[in-house]
Amino acid sequence: MFLDDNSIRDQVDFVMCATNHEEYPPKPSKVSADRLCRKFGVDNTKVVMVGDTPTDIQFGLNGGFGLVVGVTTGIGSAEDLDNAGAHVLLDDLSELVPVLEQFYSSDNPSAAGLNYIKTDSS
Repeated sequence: MFLDDNSIRDQVDFVMCATNHEEYPPKPSKVSADRLCRKFGVDNTKVVMVGDTPTDIQFGLNGGFGLVVGVTTGIGSAEDLDNAGAHVLLDDLSELVPVLEQFYSSDNPSAAGLNYIKTDSS
């Protein structure tokens, strides 16, 4: 597994995958989003979902997450992620840190209250 191969398993609190699908239905289930937030005592609106597929984006939206970021470094195209409703699109994961800093610097994190511009991936 990626976490073991890169010696970072101890930095991850929880992995949601096919082996625990009964308690955590697959994305884009709102049930899973709500259960994960309850498990860690986090308000859904303070969660950032970063994903590379329309299903990832839908999971973040269904879960009421405060910020849903589409990254074009994986499977989904910018058009697919935008059409799915991503609040912001990034062409490179190195662009994520300033987005997170802006999101979490607000007292009331909400994608609507931030000045994000979707990148042009054409």
